[in-house]
This record gives sequence, C-alpha cells and structure tokens, in this order.
Amino acid sequence: MGEVLDQYPDGFRQGVAIELAIFEALHRARLSEAQQWLACARGGIVDRSRRHLAEAAVALLQDDHQVAASALDAAESSRHQAMDAGFAHLSVDQIADMRASLLPQSPASHAAG
Repeated sequence: MGEVLDQYPDGFRQGVAIELAIFEALHRARLSEAQQWLACARGGIVDRSRRHLAEAAVALLQDDHQVAASALDAAESSRHQAMDAGFAHLSVDQIADMRASLLPQSPASHAAG
C-alpha cells in the first residue's frame, strides 16, 4: 500500500497513513513502521478520532499505557465528529480492544493464554 500512497490526492494521503500506522501497530506489531506512518499522517483531511487512535496504538506498542489511555480518551471524545460512519463503528471496536489491553492481566489469564 505504501508504494501507491503518492497516487492519492494530497490531503487524503494522511488518512491512508493513519490507517497504515494503526495496522502496523495493532496487527504487525512493527513499531518503527507504525511510527513512520504516523509521522506521514500529519495534516490532511482526517478524523481526529482516527488520528488519536493511531497515537494510542503506537503508544501501546511502546508499552506507554499512560499515553495510550490519554489518546484513547481523546479518540472516544472526538469519534462523534467522524466523517465516515463505518470508521466510527470500527473506532468503537478498536477503542474497546485497546482499552482491554490496558487492563492488568491476572495470573489465571496468563495461564489460560
């Protein structure tokens, strides 16, 4: 996807970069790539909630739970301003998943996993 990013109009590239940052952080656990995509996401026409979600995903990968929780709060409070209803629903699920990963794991849950 990154190879064709320049084919998108300026202003929309940042939204694609945000989604790539989220994907790299949450699904591939590749911190460097997630950070690079997040850096490419500055500016543009993007939902603030998605930007905050990307910041939270990167912070989680860095094991910075305080920054992640703060970014998730910001994502949740700004999701009602989403430009796309589908992304708004996706954000709700991703916020819940990331919040769950912030919860301390009990010894029993480690043994079961």
